[in-house]
Amino acid sequence: MKKLIWILAGTLFAAPAVADTKSLYLRMLAGIEREIPVETGFPAERARLDRLLSALLPAYVAMYRGAATPRIRLVHDDGSLACSLDNGLVLVNPRLSALLPDAVISGVLAHELVHVAMEHGWIRTETAYDALGGTAAARLTGAMTGRHPLKGSASWSALLYAQEFQADSEGRRLLVRSGLPASWLGQAIQGVADARDSGSHPSGGQRLVALAGR
Repeated sequence: MKKLIWILAGTLFAAPAVADTKSLYLRMLAGIEREIPVETGFPAERARLDRLLSALLPAYVAMYRGAATPRIRLVHDDGSLACSLDNGLVLVNPRLSALLPDAVISGVLAHELVHVAMEHGWIRTETAYDALGGTAAARLTGAMTGRHPLKGSASWSALLYAQEFQADSEGRRLLVRSGLPASWLGQAIQGVADARDSGSHPSGGQRLVALAGR
């Protein structure tokens, strides 16, 4: 997925300066979506994911009025379970999701839906864009792919961590508003989160501690 974004972003490096960076960002998301290969197999898992998403949608719409409408697309990704784009597209690897129970997948979906509703992708892009102080499209595309001077900095990691903690906390609230157990968010973290932290994601332990304190 990251390689695909980089390829598409690279096509805009020579673009002229732009005034509306968010407009460009959304156009890029549309281009990315068109190029993502669709996994056409796994009909049973597709039906299950649609069912679990449907259980969250009424509360999602009520909580986040005006947010993008979530849609699931099955993909054959490089080992990751799920990710989301601000335009509502939630990418799920059915080879991995099929191995996990409803509780874990519902928690994962709730977490990803918050990323969509809060436009976390755009916030990351806008923050990097402003910090770099340029208006060239290359600045924006570099921010989208993480190939910019802020990557690895303490302030950048702090922003990404804060977004993950918010997606966990709000995701739990979304589960409760949907009539589902709040504990499913913790189960999702325990089931799929990395044991160690990275530059973009806190460890599962850090996320559980933060969730318990909210």
